Amino acid sequence: MSHTVKIDNLHLLQEAVIKAAEFLKLSYQKNGQATFFDRQVRRGLIVALPGWKYPLVITEDGSLAYDNYHGSWGKIQELNKVVGYALVEMQGEDMNSVFVKEEHGQMVFETR
Repeated sequence: MSHTVKIDNLHLLQEAVIKAAEFLKLSYQKNGQATFFDRQVRRGLIVALPGWKYPLVITEDGSLAYDNYHGSWGKIQELNKVVGYALVEMQGEDMNSVFVKEEHGQMVFETR
C-alpha cells in the first residue's frame, strides 16, 4: 500500500524551490494543496515532477511531502534534481554553473 512520505529533517526555502522549478522548467503552484493516494491533504508549494502521479509539496515550514509508491509513481531522481538545485540556490550559487550527473544511483552536483 502507498503512503505519503514526509521529510522533516530537510527544510527548503520555498523561494529556492521555485527558482529550481523555473530552472528545470517545471510547473508549480504557490499556496496550493494536493491530495495523495492515502487521502492525506498537504498544503504549500506544489511542484509537478516529470512522470510523477502525485506532486511534490513543500510545506510552509520547508518540509517535503510526496508519494511515489516506492518509485512506481515517479522516479526519485526527479525529486533529487529539484532538491539539489534548491540547495544550490540556497547556497547562493549560480545554477547554470552546476553540472548534474548520476553515480552509483546517486545524484551528484558539481560546479563547473
